[in-house]
Amino acid sequence: MKLNKEDCIGCGSCVRLCPVHFEWDIESYSPVKVKIKGAKLKKGFYEKEVELTKEIEETIKTCPTKAIR
Repeated sequence: MKLNKEDCIGCGSCVRLCPVHFEWDIESYSPVKVKIKGAKLKKGFYEKEVELTKEIEETIKTCPTKAIR
């Protein structure tokens, strides 16, 4: 799973739907955005190997900017 930090607008839908894998990136500058738990930021992307579950698929679909892949 990948999350493009630049495309993220910080709406928080992923944090609400899938708090096991997503959390607020309180270290980011205004506006506060989201990150994948346990993932390192590399070239503007958070990336982590996870099993694709229905919960994650639904979370990806609800991202308004398609920042999650």
